[in-house]
Amino acid sequence: MSAKPLKLLLVTFDQRDRHRSLVEHLRHSEIVYELLDLSNKRVFSSLSSIRRAQKDQQVSHTIFFGLERVVCLWMVYSRIVGKLGQVVRLGGDPFTVPRSRHKRGQSLSAKQKLKFRFRLLGIKIGLRATKSFICVSKTLMKIPELNSKNSFVVPTIPRHITKVPRSLSVNGPLNLLTVTNLNYIEKYEGVLVVIEAARKLSDYRDVHLKIAGGGRWLSSLRQQAVLAEGENLSVDVTGFMKNISDCYSAADIFVYHSTLDSWPNVLIEAMSVGLPIVVNKIPEFEELLGMEISKNLCGSGDSVAFATRLALLSRDTELYQMQSGIVLARCHELLSISERSAKLKGWLLLETDAQR
Repeated sequence: MSAKPLKLLLVTFDQRDRHRSLVEHLRHSEIVYELLDLSNKRVFSSLSSIRRAQKDQQVSHTIFFGLERVVCLWMVYSRIVGKLGQVVRLGGDPFTVPRSRHKRGQSLSAKQKLKFRFRLLGIKIGLRATKSFICVSKTLMKIPELNSKNSFVVPTIPRHITKVPRSLSVNGPLNLLTVTNLNYIEKYEGVLVVIEAARKLSDYRDVHLKIAGGGRWLSSLRQQAVLAEGENLSVDVTGFMKNISDCYSAADIFVYHSTLDSWPNVLIEAMSVGLPIVVNKIPEFEELLGMEISKNLCGSGDSVAFATRLALLSRDTELYQMQSGIVLARCHELLSISERSAKLKGWLLLETDAQR
């Protein structure tokens, strides 16, 4: 029997461009694929579109983006016409909720509690029903739900990378930037650590801190920002920004604190423009940033450690430029997809053989 040709159907349910990195890998390895965007379709029209595309395109694999909605479809679809697809692409989002205080329902309405419980149930069912995963990081593969699965790592890569390391001007205020999702209390608390670190640093020089990101904790954050401002510290809480590239370009240092990430794209965007990074020390960040940067992470993750690291970078212009060069080198390493693309093709071929 002849081998089934390798052709992929990429199904996306949201507009957050999760598929871009995988598409780059597929193009590099010359794998044939079709992209099906269902972000604006209803559930049952999505089901029929997937079924029709699978039949018409004669695909060997169907890869899904936006897992929480996929698994809800899976529960209905698999009962009617059989297996929906073979491979699910995972980002960090599905695993932030189970580790978050959201699961205990803190500060949530009854409707929100029901929504999160349903989402968790759907994720668990989807994880059990799926045999193969394409993950964004090795850290995700260590999660018990994925540990026994057949997984492959395709990390998110930046769109563009600055070629020349940045230099720090000693004149004017130090411009700090943090970008986060304020729907999670852990990330809100992380921003409070960043604000306190900036306040400590302002005892020695002028500091301007810009905080971008929306969510249900935005109003509380704005109140805290007003309380923190002083003679040498200004705090700008912008809320959600659709186009944030200018903020990265205008910043001197990217500061980020979170205990709730597996592969934060905001760090990748900051690295791609050569911004030195100051973050807390957790395995997810260590994997993303690489050895050279990870050894300088803030181990304790408190405001004192952050302020100390920021002060060191702001005083030593040579260290600043060296750190900028290191993050750019790490970005180029992430962008080097030739070897990984070949391995991805081999992995998909093995998956195709296993299905026959």
